[in-house]
Amino acid sequence: MASLALALPLPAAAVLMLVGGPTVAANAYLQLINFAALALVGAAGAHFGFAAASARAPGGWYALVLVALVFAWAALSMISPIYRIAALAIGTFVVFVADRHSVRAGLAPAWYLPLRKLTASLVLGALLVALVAVARILMAR
Repeated sequence: MASLALALPLPAAAVLMLVGGPTVAANAYLQLINFAALALVGAAGAHFGFAAASARAPGGWYALVLVALVFAWAALSMISPIYRIAALAIGTFVVFVADRHSVRAGLAPAWYLPLRKLTASLVLGALLVALVAVARILMAR
């Protein structure tokens, strides 16, 4: 549920990047990438709980949280906004693939996948709109 709460502001931030003035667009971009990184880490963090609750979880499943954390940090450290957005989109997609695997393997409850489909769709859609907004700004230079 935490990743859904973190994903909800993203579409609004993406729209503000498109329609807001320079200050609004810059602030919306900063909020968007930070919330996207938090949503990525929050979604991956659920896998730590699934692994801890199941004796069947592979030992490396705990590593997903650490990999997602380092990946999100690396994405935020990138200078290019296009690379930041692309990296966060890739990370979100990879964690969603892990979500699907978790549900199919019985590590996560069945209700989790529809929630993650919604969350991942919100995040990826917002990142796509943000990518368009950034590309528009860069092309105007």
